[in-house]
Amino acid sequence: MEAVIDDITDKEFEHLVDALRLMALERGLKYLNDYIVDNKLFNVEYEEENLDKARRQYKIVTEVENNYEKLKGIVREVREEIEKSRVS
Repeated sequence: MEAVIDDITDKEFEHLVDALRLMALERGLKYLNDYIVDNKLFNVEYEEENLDKARRQYKIVTEVENNYEKLKGIVREVREEIEKSRVS
């Protein structure tokens, strides 16, 4: 976050955890769709690789949802630490 702290707005900071969840969901949908259309987009080493990847992405979505407030708190704490270190 230190690399982008000057480039993102308060609203963007507020939604970082939501972005993580949506990115995992979107990636899971891409893998699932590719599995459904016979693995045409991504190169795979075995038949159900994209299905396995989709499941892992959905697991990330679930973990983010289960730890949503904790993750938001971590983002707040890290941001505060970065801002404090810049003032010192």
